[in-house]
Amino acid sequence: NITEIMEKEIIKWFFNNEIAKDLFLEVVNIKDIKLKINLKNIFSNKPGDIDIILCDGQKYKYAYAFEVKCIKITVYENNEEKHNKIGKIKKAVKQVKSLKNIGFYKTYLLIFVQVDNKEKQEQNVFKQPQKDIYKQLYNIIIANHIPKEIGIIFIDIIQPTHDNISTRGEIGIAMVKEAKPKSQNREITNKVEKIFRR
Repeated sequence: NITEIMEKEIIKWFFNNEIAKDLFLEVVNIKDIKLKINLKNIFSNKPGDIDIILCDGQKYKYAYAFEVKCIKITVYENNEEKHNKIGKIKKAVKQVKSLKNIGFYKTYLLIFVQVDNKEKQEQNVFKQPQKDIYKQLYNIIIANHIPKEIGIIFIDIIQPTHDNISTRGEIGIAMVKEAKPKSQNREITNKVEKIFRR
């Protein structure tokens, strides 16, 4: 069940899926992805994990950093929806602000919207619930004063049937706001290179 997959596992699943990965690379305009996930206590000014760091090949001075949050939605047979973790977006905005302060080339808030659509009567998977949930999420993000430099990406992963999500599923990616690039200092670049070379 797509809504039972935890954050770390959904990140791995997504980037191990060649179709999903190619769609993502097209959206962020990267051609040769280098990726590290779940990095712990790498930078002294960012306690805790960094969910994703990626680079375009060996261009370490242009590192992308991502704060990831997962929103899970179950759509029932009568088309009622159950959401969870929407309230944690406020915390995610606080965390991505801290991530931005490290000084990466680009910083993003990346939100996975995991949709269990198996019981829905009409399988028009892109009509709902994405439209309403996007609006709610965006309003929360803006209300919590996300800095203009930080980008926002939403990724839908929809399970429309009882088949395994890897067998039959739908993926949609929306670049809601592109991150503004900043000059990444040599210290950060050296740390990023060390991460990818170890």
